[in-house]
Amino acid sequence: MKMQENLTAPDQVAAIAGRLLDKAKAGGGLRRVYCVACGGSLGGLYPLDYLIRTETKSLFVTSVTANEFVHATPAGVDANALVVVMSMAGTTPETVRAAHRAKELGAAVLALSSKKEVPLTEGADEIIVYGAENCSWQQTNQALLLKLGGELLHRCEGWAGHEQLQQALGQLDDVCGAAIQKAAAPALQFAQLHRDDEVIYTVGSGPMSRLAYTTCICHLMEMEWINSSSFHSGEFFHGPFEITDKGVPFLLFLSGGRTRFLDERAGNFLARYTDQLERIDARDYGMDRLPAGVAEFFEPVVLGAVARVYTTTLAREKKHPFLYRKYMFKVEY
Repeated sequence: MKMQENLTAPDQVAAIAGRLLDKAKAGGGLRRVYCVACGGSLGGLYPLDYLIRTETKSLFVTSVTANEFVHATPAGVDANALVVVMSMAGTTPETVRAAHRAKELGAAVLALSSKKEVPLTEGADEIIVYGAENCSWQQTNQALLLKLGGELLHRCEGWAGHEQLQQALGQLDDVCGAAIQKAAAPALQFAQLHRDDEVIYTVGSGPMSRLAYTTCICHLMEMEWINSSSFHSGEFFHGPFEITDKGVPFLLFLSGGRTRFLDERAGNFLARYTDQLERIDARDYGMDRLPAGVAEFFEPVVLGAVARVYTTTLAREKKHPFLYRKYMFKVEY
């Protein structure tokens, strides 16, 4: 797909990263990065968190849900911090308040939204406008965040993966397009098998852990009203695996990266004790086409596209439209 002019392009993110680092220099340099949002947007920030956390030698990074950030603000939010806030509509009240709180404390604030003129972007030091649909995959939020993370690591530490990350970004449209097509048949089979289920659990680790989380809380619970919980593959054997039984459905996201052992361990157990295991494996969806040194960081983008095929197909088979709500945007909360 072609780049949309009204959206931030990857090349523009390099300049944004430079300006954010320049602002942090006034306070002694960038030391901490806080990823702040709610729900699916919080999950969408996780590729940035995972990239920096696993590759940095000097930066601290963490993810915090927005309202907790407001009411229990980390002491490290100061002139040495970058606070990255994200909301698709740019109007999520908790995230807007978090952005203002970060600004009050002298942190550099980067706001991401699908629109430029929204409450979230008011007062932000920098803005990234991302695409939600009908745009290049390079202009989606997670891809732009990976570009940002790569630039921060490159400029702060001379990160060796910088060039490979740029190459991977250029391949995203082809890889995601092929993955979506390949997912159609297994997604339909999954949807037909599980359209009447009252519960579906999700499991994943590393770059897949928050994809399992957003699939659970947003697509299954919020949109399809299916009871669910997401489990980290590494935590699965420390409590949750006791609910495994015949007829209990699990959706397992397998990373092709460094945490694959955790996912395979969970999958091997599930295969023995439930007959309702669905695997979505990064190695089945073209990740080997991306540079090996950075491929795992792009798994949430590619497998996120695949997961969306699964859940929208499930919605169609259930005859339960994604946008139908009982409470969200309808009652006071």
